[in-house]
Parts: sequence; structure tokens; C-alpha cells
Amino acid sequence: MANTALVQAKVEPELKAEVEKYLNDFGLDISTAIRIFFKKIVQEEGMPFRIGKKSKPSIPNETFAKSLDEAMDDIENDRDILHFGSSDDALAYLKRISK
Repeated sequence: MANTALVQAKVEPELKAEVEKYLNDFGLDISTAIRIFFKKIVQEEGMPFRIGKKSKPSIPNETFAKSLDEAMDDIENDRDILHFGSSDDALAYLKRISK
């Protein structure tokens, strides 16, 4: 790499060794993993994972999560549910009802 910047970080030796063990399984070194991480931050325009005390499922947003909950409730209670033979059939139906 002709044009690079130096990035340094201090971590516990045990953590470094454990990370290197996992990365070696993928044929990666720490520098490559850091570059991947940095590129993912840029691509996601933020952290590529949730940071917090409790991890939550990666659901795009609360509206989608609520829709999934409602759909599961409909399925579990045998409510009228549309069935499609293929994704093309489902898309055709959505196009018809959106007009």
C-alpha cells in the first residue's frame, strides 16, 4: 500500500492473542481486520453493530419489528393469511393493491 496512515492501539496481550487466533482461521491479520472494520463503518455510516448492555436482534426498525409480531400472531391464530406460490406472485399482488 503506497499511501497509508499509521493506526496504533493498546490492548491486553491476551485479547490480541485471542483475536489473532480467530483471524488466522480466516487467513487474516490484524491490519486487514482493522481495514475491514473501518470500511464497514464508512459503508454503514456508523458502527456496524449495536453497542449496549443488551444486544437486540438486528431488526431494521420498530415498525418492521411490530409487523413481524403481528404476522406471527396472525399465523398462530389461523387468521386470514395470504399465501403465494412465489415471490413474483407476491410482488404482483402488492403492485395490484398499491394502485
